[in-house]
Amino acid sequence: MQLADFLVGTVAKIYEDKATAFARKVFLDFLGKKRIRIDEWPPRFESQYPAVPGASDLDGQVLAI
Repeated sequence: MQLADFLVGTVAKIYEDKATAFARKVFLDFLGKKRIRIDEWPPRFESQYPAVPGASDLDGQVLAI
């Protein structure tokens, strides 16, 4: 129970920007090797396509749909 509390508390500090950049990197590197997955709410949209040079803002909005 204490380990789960420590992990959740550390993740919360990272997402609330209360951890240093070094601590964030070390913890996320460690966690990346051990975790099955992390579910975020609300989900973040990540495009599978790279940005096209010279594309307008409207192109990005259409791509996001």
